[in-house]
Amino acid sequence: MLRSGRVLPAMAQVKSSVPINEPMPERNSSKGKAVGQSGGITCEDSDEILKLIKKSEYKVVDQLLQTPAKISIMSLLTNSDAHREALMEVLDQAYVDHDVTLGQFGSIVGNVTSCNSLSFSDEDLPVEGKKHNLALNISVMCKSDSLSNVLIDTGSTLNVMPKSTLNQLAYSGAQLRPNTMSVRAFDGTRRSVVGDIDLPISVGPYEFVVTFQVMDIQASYSCLLSRPWIHEAGAVTSTLHQKLKFVSHGKLITVNGESTLLVSHLSDFSYIGGNSTEGSSF
Repeated sequence: MLRSGRVLPAMAQVKSSVPINEPMPERNSSKGKAVGQSGGITCEDSDEILKLIKKSEYKVVDQLLQTPAKISIMSLLTNSDAHREALMEVLDQAYVDHDVTLGQFGSIVGNVTSCNSLSFSDEDLPVEGKKHNLALNISVMCKSDSLSNVLIDTGSTLNVMPKSTLNQLAYSGAQLRPNTMSVRAFDGTRRSVVGDIDLPISVGPYEFVVTFQVMDIQASYSCLLSRPWIHEAGAVTSTLHQKLKFVSHGKLITVNGESTLLVSHLSDFSYIGGNSTEGSSF
């Protein structure tokens, strides 16, 4: 119905191939009276029809799609079976004690969401923030031996252990296998690999069997964990945040970069550090 009070025939209310400036046919009613009036549509009526088309229902739907909907969590859980089931699945996986602290609760949430992503935030930054240029060094265990200065290097294709480090290990459960590989150092020189050895290395609370290439070099690290171990563990490293993260047995593990190490009870384990020589090519 137009502002003039005129009722358009039904075929004029939808997109039609009939030009709007031609007379529209009358439609007879079963009660003997036409719904519309005879005669052509005036220019004034045509303008109003065009305005109605511009405000079509499709544009309304497009506008609704661009409008953010604000739905409370309670309303979502009340009206959506799928969201309720998803919440129950999450709560079944996470057991929360009554006396849990805020930091512990954050770790619980991290464990639940760790299957989706591993990321770092500003809260993971060290005390000095971004004002550092440190490589990522961590401490690991090889059975009863504590290895400090373990370099995490995403640019290397080999897990390297200097022969001097291997000689200090108390663990004797693995044999050195011969290897004829030749390795190019950063300065372009070539060094030969003494052999390969599989060692049980504990990173955080979990143990990995790591294959090291043993080399007779003077390095500033006790050993080097590179892409083979990083990819095996599914670890994500950040030199900026001085941390590495990986998921093991459904739990999120965060290993902090090495800082000042306090050693006590020397009779309980042996401590192996890296060579402090600066300017090494390895």
